[in-house]
Amino acid sequence: MPKTGRASSTTGCDLVSKDAGDLSKRGWELASGGDAVRGLACHEAATSLTGSGGLNWFHRARTEQQLGMDAQAIPSFQKAVEHRTLSLRANEAVEAYFQLAKLLREANGDIAGAERAYREVLRLGPERSGGHIMLGVTLREANRLAESLHHYSYGLKLHPAIPAAQFNRGQIYSSLQREGEAIACYRTALRVEPTFAIAQEQLGESLLSEGRVGEATHSLQRATRMPGWSKSPSW
Repeated sequence: MPKTGRASSTTGCDLVSKDAGDLSKRGWELASGGDAVRGLACHEAATSLTGSGGLNWFHRARTEQQLGMDAQAIPSFQKAVEHRTLSLRANEAVEAYFQLAKLLREANGDIAGAERAYREVLRLGPERSGGHIMLGVTLREANRLAESLHHYSYGLKLHPAIPAAQFNRGQIYSSLQREGEAIACYRTALRVEPTFAIAQEQLGESLLSEGRVGEATHSLQRATRMPGWSKSPSW
């Protein structure tokens, strides 16, 4: 298990160097080997040098995440993408924007900032299904349902076997009173994950709203027999 806690002068980097690349490499070795505290000390030393670039900041941010230091990781990821022309490869830039968006949304509640970062993910990697789906999540939280649905649908076209995303897309269709399409999403989620209790319950709710009482009753009864059922349905 990696060590946790803030790097300090008493647990510093064991490499003395004026080369940011050497310090980052040592930091990555330490963090990968389970000593994330000293690894972070090396990354901090690397990013303090004039010649540091996007990759050095990216490695620092990932180690900060490893230590649960999300608040510190946000500005490090921001530095990584600001300096991405200095040694940050395309796939690392995509990951940096993706992690930055995740932290802005989850740790800071910054929906607008998360949206901008996810759009950068898709600018650099337009076929990244996770980027489309997470942008869909973010836009749904902003109550921009039509835009959210577009990105959910595109992401699921690229990678359909994600039951939670299928369920969430179904929820958007239900909010838009498009129950027929919601039903299709819930059924797809259940094909992938047959014990997805809340999807089974919501399928029943949508069938009921469509007047398909027999199918709805069967679906809702099945939900009650599934592990993880909420025990508090609205029907």
